[in-house]
Amino acid sequence: MKKIFILIVTFNRIEYLKKLLERLKYIKPIPQSILIVDNNSTDNTNAELVKLHYASNNNEDVIQENIVNNTKILYYRNSENSGGAGGFAKGFEILKKYDWDYLWIMDDDVLPDEKCLENLLKYQTEEVKITIPNRTTEGFLEQICTSINLKNPFKIFMHKKTICDINKVDKKIKVVDMAFEGPLMNREIVNLVGSPNEEYFLQYDDTDYATRAKQYTDIEWIKDAHLYKQIIPSKDNKKYMNWKDYYAYRNDIIYCRKYGRNCLVKNITPIFLWMNLSLKALLKMKFRNFKVINKAFIDGIKGNSGRTVKPGEL
Repeated sequence: MKKIFILIVTFNRIEYLKKLLERLKYIKPIPQSILIVDNNSTDNTNAELVKLHYASNNNEDVIQENIVNNTKILYYRNSENSGGAGGFAKGFEILKKYDWDYLWIMDDDVLPDEKCLENLLKYQTEEVKITIPNRTTEGFLEQICTSINLKNPFKIFMHKKTICDINKVDKKIKVVDMAFEGPLMNREIVNLVGSPNEEYFLQYDDTDYATRAKQYTDIEWIKDAHLYKQIIPSKDNKKYMNWKDYYAYRNDIIYCRKYGRNCLVKNITPIFLWMNLSLKALLKMKFRNFKVINKAFIDGIKGNSGRTVKPGEL
């Protein structure tokens, strides 16, 4: 029987995490182990997990082991918030020490269907060692990316991605991008690709991982493997850009400079992105956005990665 390990990264979302952990009790086939990486949550995440026997104490930087419903539970509390990228990187590092065949990774705000894992496993083959679920939820339509244009310097941000209409997909389709919200990976591919790049801190760590993985395997989106989002992304109606936008734009530049197919993409695309964002900010008279845009551009060009801006700082 194949051994399945689940990796969850959490930060200040205990109510969503509890619903996810409850749902995982009914998943078939039954996973052998679950690793929860707590990114130094400042709410009552640790206390609640101790009550539920998923954690033993609030010690940091140590692996705690417990058994819940015949499933081995590992709990690791980071000494700092290392972002989603750092949390997943830490999880991959810890899992090197354990025996498993498949790794199922997810954020703390998802709810997989009871047959989600079964359907992801069904499509694992010698050629396809990563299968990803259908995240379509009421209020959220899944967008699957079938290609990323890294040759045209004027294709910026989401415009360089080719998004497929999922209604035209029968059962599955090959993709080149994924979110760390439910992908199932064969251990062989994890050994080849390694860990996510923690230097992204937030956003693009999953896109970067998919790009690296594509050297060794196909990635397929599975229509019948349903995984629902508890938090529906809101429409972008906020007044000003914030620290999350900073990481999105900075990491987009870092990604383009790393994987761009020519010097124009590596050097012109960041400038075009900066001009496009700046013009929009100017026309909408959102002058506070220039602080985010300029810092993202400068740090991206210089390759200043990692946690360069604190959450809520901008």
